[in-house]
Amino acid sequence: MDDVQFEGEEPINTSYTSRSILGTSEIPGMVKVLKKTGVVKNDKQAFRVLFGVILACIVIAICVFVLFVRTPKRQISPEEIERMKAQGASQQNINSHEE
Repeated sequence: MDDVQFEGEEPINTSYTSRSILGTSEIPGMVKVLKKTGVVKNDKQAFRVLFGVILACIVIAICVFVLFVRTPKRQISPEEIERMKAQGASQQNINSHEE
């Protein structure tokens, strides 16, 4: 079953390349940098490292959002509302006297 080949079919290329522009394809720049610095030995390892970096960034972004953007759910009592209104009114009186 594996011996079946269709007419005009080219063998599958397993190396990773960026999309070709004007007919030439090349290895992505980040992969070249990782290989040049010796962090990885081949393209497959480089893509795994880059995928891990992307996942780590997503997890960090979610953690930052959950920890710092979320508003606390606290009930404000009617007494606190009245106190805030009184402070706001007294602040307005102070501002009107300054003008």
